[in-house]
Amino acid sequence: MQDKILTLLFINFGSIFLFAMLYLGPFGVMLSDDIEIYHGKNLARHRWKLSKGNFLSKLLYLEHRKHLVKWHYYLFICFLVSYIAFVVCFNIMIFVFTETLQTITLILSTICCITVGISFSVRWSLYSGNIVRRRPKKKKKLK
Repeated sequence: MQDKILTLLFINFGSIFLFAMLYLGPFGVMLSDDIEIYHGKNLARHRWKLSKGNFLSKLLYLEHRKHLVKWHYYLFICFLVSYIAFVVCFNIMIFVFTETLQTITLILSTICCITVGISFSVRWSLYSGNIVRRRPKKKKKLK
């Protein structure tokens, strides 16, 4: 029993570290770039200072949702929900091993990997050729 508790603690600390790396890596950059490209560098630079509210609202970009591309934010929320469910299922699977739980854990980990892969590929064209990030030009109105 003590071995299972130590394993559970190790997995939980490892999963928190992995979440921090995945959040700060592709998703943090993707969502910060959305703010920077469409609403200026100043807002992106001072996002943590200008945000009112607790740490969780800053982490989830709650105040800056209107500045983000919608499907980027939905992808982030999909990753967040699937990752939390994955960690919970994995912790339960340590104590009670069933094939159903193993299948659910595998599906949730696949969803996490797919969302991280998509978030890496979204901004690949910007970073691959060192393209300067600029706002898209506004369409001219016809008279």
